[in-house]
Amino acid sequence: YRWDHKYKCLIKEEMIVKLSEKEQRLLAFFIQHGEEKLTSLEIFDYVYFDDPEKEFSNDTIKSLIKRLRKKIPTHLISNTPQSGYSFKNYN
Repeated sequence: YRWDHKYKCLIKEEMIVKLSEKEQRLLAFFIQHGEEKLTSLEIFDYVYFDDPEKEFSNDTIKSLIKRLRKKIPTHLISNTPQSGYSFKNYN
């Protein structure tokens, strides 16, 4: 897998992996923060910044992460209950 910073897309074996806009934002946010632990609220604020009517929900973040995990190796995103999520960054 390779993240194209210019076009904000994920590439696997020279093919673009289709990601929703929210999945793209989430992956970019993880990559920007390396292996730093991110809270659900931090993720929500970043991913849904353009939707002021949307209310925070842990289930929303869990669902988004679950969808992203289906498109990338699942071990890249880890979570610590009550603490947050982190991304295994292989640069």
